[in-house]
Amino acid sequence: MSCHLEPTIGKEKHASSVENPPTCDCGKDTSVDHMDNRLYKPTRRKNDVKITHVPYKNTSSLSFRPVMFSKNSVIEECDIGDGTIIWHHCNLYRCSIGKNCEIGSFVEIGEGVTIGDNCKILPYAFICPGVEIGSNCFIGPHVVFCNDRYPTVIEHGVEKTIISDNVNIGAGAVILPGISIGQYCTIGAGSIVTKPIQKIGVIAYGNPAKVV
Repeated sequence: MSCHLEPTIGKEKHASSVENPPTCDCGKDTSVDHMDNRLYKPTRRKNDVKITHVPYKNTSSLSFRPVMFSKNSVIEECDIGDGTIIWHHCNLYRCSIGKNCEIGSFVEIGEGVTIGDNCKILPYAFICPGVEIGSNCFIGPHVVFCNDRYPTVIEHGVEKTIISDNVNIGAGAVILPGISIGQYCTIGAGSIVTKPIQKIGVIAYGNPAKVV
């Protein structure tokens, strides 16, 4: 059943709508932003996020911006820079994230991972231990990093993966262990990167990914 709701417009209806928030015909509680007449999204309500800098080592500069993170994310002993936003249901374990980054929902970042400033990581990305990501990088949704070339139930040593500054990785790409990707490179969606890409500013895609 679809929801139908007429946004309240005009000063006459403003006071009554605040006292009695509008509901749709399915019974859902839908609050209206009367400043621009758009419905609030449930994930954007103030009760869903916290603004803090106490649990983290924030090396704030003169222009301090607090860290904002969802209350339902797991964040354990992480070093998170000022202005970084962490959305819902993320799992972050002993990693380091720079300033002004955005971590989308359902992202997992493993122990020892380092991420530079101004990075954007979209939902469902998996960044395992041993990965280093530079600044100004884009990691698309469902991107997977690997750190064990021959995985078994017995843990082996972690192979290091290095993503340089200004790299863009498209949705669903898989980065195998021991890979390095040079600055300004773009990895196409769905690609599997099996070998290092050391040239600067190239585009690579396919399975296995090849420079074009």
